[in-house]
Amino acid sequence: MPRRARAAFVALSLATACGHAEPPMYTIQELPLLPSQPPGSTGDAYLLNNSGLIAGMHSRDYLGGSPMAGVAWNMGGPALDLTAAHPDASWVNFFDLNDQGTILAQVVLPGQPAQPIFRWRNGTIEFGFADAPPGIAGSGFVGVYCINNAGVMAGGCSILPTSGTRSISRIFRWGADGHNPLDLGNLGGDALPQGMNDSGDIVGASYLDVNGTVGAHPFVYRAGLQAMVDLSGSYVDHARGVAYAINNGGAVCGITRDPNNETVPTAWAADGTRTLLPMNGGTHGFADDINEAGIIVGSVVDLPVANGGAAIWEHGQIYEIASRVSNLAADGWDVLYRARAINDRGQIVGYGSRQVEPTRWDLRGFLLTPVTVCPANCDGSTVTPVLNIADFTCFLTKFAAGCADPAACYANCDGSTGSPFLNVADFTCFLGRFAQGCE
Repeated sequence: MPRRARAAFVALSLATACGHAEPPMYTIQELPLLPSQPPGSTGDAYLLNNSGLIAGMHSRDYLGGSPMAGVAWNMGGPALDLTAAHPDASWVNFFDLNDQGTILAQVVLPGQPAQPIFRWRNGTIEFGFADAPPGIAGSGFVGVYCINNAGVMAGGCSILPTSGTRSISRIFRWGADGHNPLDLGNLGGDALPQGMNDSGDIVGASYLDVNGTVGAHPFVYRAGLQAMVDLSGSYVDHARGVAYAINNGGAVCGITRDPNNETVPTAWAADGTRTLLPMNGGTHGFADDINEAGIIVGSVVDLPVANGGAAIWEHGQIYEIASRVSNLAADGWDVLYRARAINDRGQIVGYGSRQVEPTRWDLRGFLLTPVTVCPANCDGSTVTPVLNIADFTCFLTKFAAGCADPAACYANCDGSTGSPFLNVADFTCFLGRFAQGCE
């Protein structure tokens, strides 16, 4: 389903010569601030689902800094304040977002202990939605960090030891009802999950002592095997790291650490085979998210490119995302720093620097949308035939659900703005697009 003039990237023809198509071109859209916020507020986008719901935050004051607002955007539309009850929040941690629109997040309040994690769904914020495991230590903090499309959740909780004095964080899994937490263990030391797929496979990091060297190791818990596996495996180099995301095919992305302790964007195949992703001159980087097509997004720092470190990896090749954005400069964007999430439609969110006044650039969240070459592919499928009856079902569902904003409404096929803007002409439009096929 939570980062970071010159020579150009490696020639894109390299991927083409190897038989792989280049990534698509994108259009960029700034994610708007809350209506009440001054124009100098800074923003960032962390999470994105397949319905186009986005979660992130921006500052509530001028020129950035605290306090911060946790917000959601639907298809890049107006911002919805998720944390209006905490206008003094110094930070908002966003953990996960599923396709049903459920968000897991946490408000950080200045000078106060860790606040409970909340679940936002159907416009309502819920606390205490997951039972505490038996033997939980300290204040009883229940850390629920991941949720999949079935509503199954995973987290990490500190459990009192059977011997000794130190509590150890272990991975737990809850059903959608939040009851009966199942202890999945750890690799031997404190563990924290980062992502989960629809099969219940979980990835993250757990501390491990290897020949006297203690460090965080990337892990995957395979639900089918009921076993937690150290993704470092037999690899001696780059053994430490964190696995951030896993798709339904079992492919994983994250980071490992090199001998200089720099982070290296890394991918693991479903069979555990590891690939250190290219950085093309960068000193370190992050592989933050992976979609069902195996496309990975993240960033590379100190990369010798003109427009920042946001990067995309396809078929093992790296591309500067900014070089694929058709309206980057025209829309005032200077640098795209980090791509944090990608959905199965190929849309990407992250943050960059945009000119908001003649002499000032601010950090703002962005939504990248591939230049549409198959507008009738409503369900975003990639399996041949891409266009099928499921697209009609998808369109009918979106039409029945209705929209508040005609400009951010897939079912408003003909782009009308009159009332009602959803009407029989949209069905005619969709049939025309379906008949046109894909380029």
